[in-house]
Amino acid sequence: MTASFHAPAELLYGVIVNKAGRRFVAEDSYHGRTAAAVVAQADSTAFLIVDNQHMVWPELPMVKFVDGWDSVPEMASALGMPSVALRKTLEDYNVAAAQGCDPAFGQHPDWLTPLAEGPWGAFDLTPGRATYVGFTLGGLRISVDGVVLRADGSVISGLYAAGACASNLAQDSSGYSNGTCLGEASYFGRRAGAHAAGLAAASNRAHSAESMEGD
Repeated sequence: MTASFHAPAELLYGVIVNKAGRRFVAEDSYHGRTAAAVVAQADSTAFLIVDNQHMVWPELPMVKFVDGWDSVPEMASALGMPSVALRKTLEDYNVAAAQGCDPAFGQHPDWLTPLAEGPWGAFDLTPGRATYVGFTLGGLRISVDGVVLRADGSVISGLYAAGACASNLAQDSSGYSNGTCLGEASYFGRRAGAHAAGLAAASNRAHSAESMEGD
């Protein structure tokens, strides 16, 4: 599941905060991981905060622009979060960003810059107000050959799964990154094909042997 907000890239210089006014994720995370982190917050509420220098409009308007404010206290009040907490979040972030580091969440230095010049703007990342899209991830339990297994571990003969419909490397959006399912589908799909071909060949040999015995 994801709600893309980071195109254009300038929006990655903003900070994402929950309704308590605190950061909870590195803003340059893969957007599916960011979405999972948003959903895990209280009431699944989160906002992307930007200053005047980094206020741009998303190329894909999947997130709602809330408003702009001249000061941090005004913004905090409008967003329903503690002013002291939001102000401290920004202050701590700015001190670390000026030094090119993010000890709290490890954001890459390329996307770190102090946010200090108003007016301020906010985008609402809350599901239901932001548009989220998603796909199945972490489905059927399989063997190393892609054979689907029952809950007790027994094999369902002739049934195979791979990629996003199988439970493999990424079982939720916090562990997924772009292309993961393609790699899984390619690797386990090939093993599944080889396994199915092997079973078919063995069945044909057995059938041929039975025919010869019958003759």
